[in-house]
Formats: sequence, C-alpha cells, structure tokens
Amino acid sequence: MKFSRITNVRWTDGDKKQITCDVFFDDLGQTHTYNASPDDPVEHGRKIFEEARKLLTANTPVFSRPVRAQVFSKKKLFEAMSDAEYDTWEQIERQQNKRKARMFREATELNDQDASFKELLAVMTQAYGSPRTVALLAAAAV
Repeated sequence: MKFSRITNVRWTDGDKKQITCDVFFDDLGQTHTYNASPDDPVEHGRKIFEEARKLLTANTPVFSRPVRAQVFSKKKLFEAMSDAEYDTWEQIERQQNKRKARMFREATELNDQDASFKELLAVMTQAYGSPRTVALLAAAAV
C-alpha cells in the first residue's frame, strides 16, 4: 500500500510504541487515520510508523484523548466481496480455533481497536492483498 503524506502525528501511548496519524493512501486517493506501531502486522504499517516517528520530537505530547474506533459492518464487507473472496473468508474462518471462529461468525461488526483486529487485518492482507483489503474495509466502514 503506497502513501505519500503523513500529518497530524501524535504518540498514542506513554511508552511511545504506537503513533496515530492521518495518512494519504495513494491507491485510495484518500486520507485515513491510522494507528501504526513498529510491530504492525502489515509492512506499510511499519513504514508509516518509521516515517511518522521522524516527524515527532522528544517534546511531542502523548495523545491523551481516546482514539475513535473505526467500526466495520460485516454485512457491508460481505456485500463488497466477490463470491471467490467470500469463499476465501470462509476458509480463513475454518482455519481459526473454535473460539475465534465463533467470534468471527457471530460478530456483526469489526472494531479496529479490538486486540484481534490487527490479526484479522494481517490475515485479510495476506489473502486479498493490501489494496483490496483497504478497499473492502473502506466499503464496510460504518
């Protein structure tokens, strides 16, 4: 996923291991708020963290307001998928342990602040590729 601008950069946590910033994604032609960390499961997330960190100084305050969660509707996500992409989703679901598979099945929404979301994002990126994953999530945004 290519990006060309990072603005509104701030530390998200006191340990300074996560940064929240606004990123212009070239492939989408849009700016989205992104939570990046050095151990982000996707490569562009790690690159965003490194570039954003260069924009911060030692005196940059930690962002203290809660980050607004981005919520995605599974119904909208499935509507945006092709039949083949939905078949892949079902394969991903079957590969999860029983607890996670049940959570995937029963959840009506996905929240990017959930601990399991980054894992899901990494699996989706591997299955569909970065541009398509971002496009699917953009179509599913609530």
